[in-house]
Amino acid sequence: MTQFNTAKYKVVFESKVLKGNNGQPLKFYALKEITDYHLSRNIAANAQNIYSESGLTKSMLSVLNSSTLFLMFSVYDATIGQL
Repeated sequence: MTQFNTAKYKVVFESKVLKGNNGQPLKFYALKEITDYHLSRNIAANAQNIYSESGLTKSMLSVLNSSTLFLMFSVYDATIGQL
């Protein structure tokens, strides 16, 4: 088992089903302070938060994809095989 500074981390999930090698519940940790993450991870997490808070649903994404494909093929057909 890897030991680390638990003062910098907090338990974000503790499994009621999965057990570690020592028989204890499997725990997942995250840094307590977001500023301790590497900058690239911080940027990726912020981007994910923006997308998740945008209100885009699965059905809305499907309509957006279908509309985009329709427009792409319309342009392709209109120029007789050239984009």
